[in-house]
Amino acid sequence: MPGSTFQPDLDRKVLEALESKPAPMIPADFAARMALRARALSPAAASSAMLPTHQQHTPHYGRNAAWASLIVLAALTLYLSPALASQTHGFSPLLLIQSILLLQLLALGLWLGSRLFPGNA
Repeated sequence: MPGSTFQPDLDRKVLEALESKPAPMIPADFAARMALRARALSPAAASSAMLPTHQQHTPHYGRNAAWASLIVLAALTLYLSPALASQTHGFSPLLLIQSILLLQLLALGLWLGSRLFPGNA
């Protein structure tokens, strides 16, 4: 490789470090100290002590994409409605397209509703 330097000593040390089995050091009285500390805390304090102090915001990409898709599907359905109303003869491809769009709109609405109100499902 151009620009790289071969260091056999460093490679050997890295390989040994990766292949060696870790030896964790746990003090003998660790369990007893944790049991004493747990008894000293009330149940509410113990549960709050286990929670992280800073709650990180979790992005909801799927939910946001579903909302955007819901808006686009509703707009497409409303856009196709006047074209379908002006047709008087039987089956048309626009009717099939609008039916598919309405089914997708219904499925997304149900999925979003189950996520927003999980207890009502």
